[in-house]
Amino acid sequence: MELPVKLKEKGFDICKVETEDLEDFIRVERESHYQYVAMHKDFFGEWNETILQNSFIDKMHMKYFKKLEWNGENVGFLGYDLKEHMIDNVFIRIIPKAQKNGIGTWFLNELKELSEQMSMPVFLTVIQTNPARYVYQKMEFQCYKKQDVFEFYRYDPLGGRREKHE
Repeated sequence: MELPVKLKEKGFDICKVETEDLEDFIRVERESHYQYVAMHKDFFGEWNETILQNSFIDKMHMKYFKKLEWNGENVGFLGYDLKEHMIDNVFIRIIPKAQKNGIGTWFLNELKELSEQMSMPVFLTVIQTNPARYVYQKMEFQCYKKQDVFEFYRYDPLGGRREKHE
């Protein structure tokens, strides 16, 4: 996935994630996601950075896991996994000061294009209080299930077969 020129001109770049990026990963998670987890403390419990460390290790094995830099500063992480019949585990974390620049929209458009090319649906999950869900809806992702504090979304490629997502 190549960033469009307009995002590069703003100073954004997509780079390979290294094991040394763990601290930045935890910082980005905290800045971009903590508030939504904290709203549902009864469900999630206390903020747990050990869980984030394990998540980082798991994401290192995904098909696509990149860091987002803005003028040399790590401001986010993007990822997805490719499974036999689906694109899954979509991951978009961008710190607030770098949001609203079109990165999330670009990434979702790339996933939709990949979905069309491979005739596979895309699946993602969001905490119900995260306003990112409105972006997913605008980008033609359909909410197919609400459970606990989550909303589950899918994008079906044109002419694609519907696969059940477990």
